[in-house]
Formats: sequence, C-alpha cells, structure tokens
Amino acid sequence: MKRKTKEENGKPTKSPKPKKRKSVVMEPIHINPKYLKDTYESEFKKGFEKSKRPFPHWQLRNFVENSDNSVEKVEEELQNFEDWQRKENDLYSLYQTNDLKSIDPTVHPAIFSFRQFLYTEVKEWLQKVSGVELTEQILFSHIMTWLVSFLLPNFDCCFQIETRRFAFVYYLTAANWDSVVNGGDLQLFNHDISKRHVARLNEDKSDDLETTNRLIKCLKSTNFAKLAAKLTGVTVSGAETSVKVSRVEHGTYWVLGDEDAEQSTTDGYCLDVHLFVQKTAWEDEAGGELIYIAEEETEEVRILSVIFHVFHYRFQLLRISPSPNAASVVFREPGVISFLKYANCKASDPFFLLTVSFYNVKVVDD
Repeated sequence: MKRKTKEENGKPTKSPKPKKRKSVVMEPIHINPKYLKDTYESEFKKGFEKSKRPFPHWQLRNFVENSDNSVEKVEEELQNFEDWQRKENDLYSLYQTNDLKSIDPTVHPAIFSFRQFLYTEVKEWLQKVSGVELTEQILFSHIMTWLVSFLLPNFDCCFQIETRRFAFVYYLTAANWDSVVNGGDLQLFNHDISKRHVARLNEDKSDDLETTNRLIKCLKSTNFAKLAAKLTGVTVSGAETSVKVSRVEHGTYWVLGDEDAEQSTTDGYCLDVHLFVQKTAWEDEAGGELIYIAEEETEEVRILSVIFHVFHYRFQLLRISPSPNAASVVFREPGVISFLKYANCKASDPFFLLTVSFYNVKVVDD
C-alpha cells in the first residue's frame, strides 16, 4: 500500500516516514540463588526474634546474581544520570533522584530493569520468606554521596506511611571501599540520639579560665547590652539574656526538631551576637556554618519525610561562615531558628563560638 501524498507548490510530495522506535534489549536481574533455597526461609524468620536489636534487620551480601555484570551496568547508568538533585539541610547533605517509578527504559534500561526487579521478584520473594503481606506501593530512589556528604542520626518515620513494612538500602560501592576511612555504614540505635553533638563550656567550671570568664561577664554586662542596642537600634534593656560557649571541630553538629520551632515562638523577637574565636579560616566545604531558616511545609518534604525525619521544609534565610576574629549580629523574628551545619573531614583547627542572645526584646511598630 502506497503512502498518501499531499500537494506542495502544485507538486505531489510524500508524507515523511514515521520515526523508528529505539530498540532496547532489557536484561532481567535476578536474586542470588542462595537466597532462593527453601532452607533460607527459616533463617530469614530468625530476624524477627527479640535478639535482633534494636529491631528486625537483615544484611544480605551479594544479593543480586551478577554473572552478567548487571550491577556494574546499573552503577554506570547512575554515574551518568542527568536528574541528580542536591538535598541539603540540618540533617543531611547529599544528591538524590526523584522516585524512579516512571524511569524511561529506552534511556536507562539497567535502572529500569532494577526497578522491575524490586517491583516483582524481590517483592514476591520478601513476602514468601517473611510471611508479611505487602502492597503494590514501593518507594524507589537513588542517593549519591561524595567526600563531604553526611546523613546524621535520625528517627525513621515509619508512621508516615501506615502500609510500609520494610525499608531497604542497596549499596553500590567499590570492592575496596573502607567504611572506617570513608564512612557510609548504616547504623541502628535503640535509643534517642542527641540532636546536639557539640562541646559546651559549663560556666560553673569556668573560674580557672580567667580570660574566658572575663569575656563571658562582659557579654552579660549592661554595657554590652547598651552597645548592642546602639549598633542595632534594638531595645534590649529588660530582655532575658543567655551566653553559650561552644567548641566546634570535626563531627560537631546541631539537628533541629519540632521543639526548636516551639521554643522560637516562646522566645519572641531575639537579638543574637556571635563571636568567632579561631586561628585559621576553614575551607568553604568544611561545614561549621551557622544557618538561619524559616519553616514552610511543602509537598516535597512530605515525601522526603518518608525516608528521613523531616516534617517541614526549612527555607534558608542566612548563612554565616566561621571567620577568625569576626562578630555577626542577627535580629530574628519568632519562627526563625538556627543550627550549626555538620563540620566534616575538611575541618581544620577547632574554633570557639561565643553566642549571646537577648530574648523577647521590645519591638516598636512603625
């Protein structure tokens, strides 16, 4: 049958040929046969025993049957993936993809095969060995970390999706990966983790630190309050005052919680004065910055809260980098809170941060 023609400048022309669809060979991915043996089902169920602390968990080495290098093919596609998005707040700093439920198999056949592997074979296998009925809902995304990435201890919000039964992490790392040096271990805790990992000076024991003690008394003095008022135009007389001295070094961090937002409302309008005492400047990527944020709930974070303990989108208002012999003055409204970003492996000499805060200061409307 001939293709239809149309007239162009009085001459018949042929319709363009339809584009051929790209041919893609899908290579199925399968579970390592050792996990398919009937004897493994009883072994898996041992993971539900009370001795598995802090809650049931399993580590399945060489989970994928990899004779055709399917794992390497998935890793190669991820390295060239175009939709990585930087995710960063008080809790984590990393790159992440969106949910890959709609991945294009013609562009990323290996990733698509891995997704189908999870949706079919892994789901059926997990139901069988665990005896737990699963729904069709699977959240599937990838996370990429680099030298200064971090994910701090967090509370796994399983109650955010009532139908969730299992959470999984599948690692794609080099064979010679050293977690002692590079980190990346999944660690489970059976108790609440402190949201403040920072060394603080106890004023009751500061008498032996003569110079530091004199500086603290100066920051608490009426003269300093008058100076702060003169510099900012903010009336701080009669306001509540606190002084904190922190030592910031590799591993220091503050993580925010809902109680911080509540405290911010209670504190009202505040004036913060930060003094940085340090010998040398840190690299820009070292962390240790003071970040001021406002809270704003969005759909994106309601999705992220399934994975991490994040209830609100934290909108960054101000970033203060540590700098030798520097002072920063911040006037904040109720609902604005701050945290200290995780100090990573690029942190050099420790520095000291002295913060005096004036709470519930008087604000006169124009």
